[in-house]
Amino acid sequence: MKKTWSVLVTLTFITACGALAFALAARSAARIAAVGAQNANSAESQQNANVGANANAEAHAGHAAAAGSADERFLAEAAMSGAMEVEMGRLAPERAASEEIKAFARKLVEDHTKANEALAKFAQERRMALPQSLDSKHRKEVDRLAALRGERFDSEFVRVMIKDHKKDIALYEREAARGADAGARELASAILPTLREHLRMVQRIYDKALIRRAKKSAPANANRQD
Repeated sequence: MKKTWSVLVTLTFITACGALAFALAARSAARIAAVGAQNANSAESQQNANVGANANAEAHAGHAAAAGSADERFLAEAAMSGAMEVEMGRLAPERAASEEIKAFARKLVEDHTKANEALAKFAQERRMALPQSLDSKHRKEVDRLAALRGERFDSEFVRVMIKDHKKDIALYEREAARGADAGARELASAILPTLREHLRMVQRIYDKALIRRAKKSAPANANRQD
């Protein structure tokens, strides 16, 4: 009887230990599963955060690149136009008939040389590349003007200067108002008054030429009417 009781006690103890071990194992497994789920959620959150950060960085970089490209295009166009006008101005002393046009050409060369130097310095500071020579389009314009002499040169020179300075002013005004780089906006704003002065000067030369031609043609017209 005692032996049977002892066996029962032993079996009961073993069963209880087994149940306790099973419960502890189950609890441990639950904890491991919970930690795993937490880590997975944390990893997923971090991954989502990284994806979002990368997307924001790429968007910012794309915006900066686009802005930088616009500023660089402005600098390249301004430098090209300025270089062409300097070359055209240097043609006037030997080809122009009008002393007024020669005087304007000297100021044109002086002012645009300074402006081109300012553009080049700014581009170098921003590590932007500027054209080192005229492209075929602008070279063709210079060569066409270089083939003229006297009044024909004067007439074409004035026409080109009016057209190009109107275009330059629009270019600089756009950059001064909407340029992404604050320095580029300031540079455009600083050069604009000189361009406007050039346009006023050459427009006056053009208007005077029209008046002279009108006066010359008036007696001829009167004679024909008589």
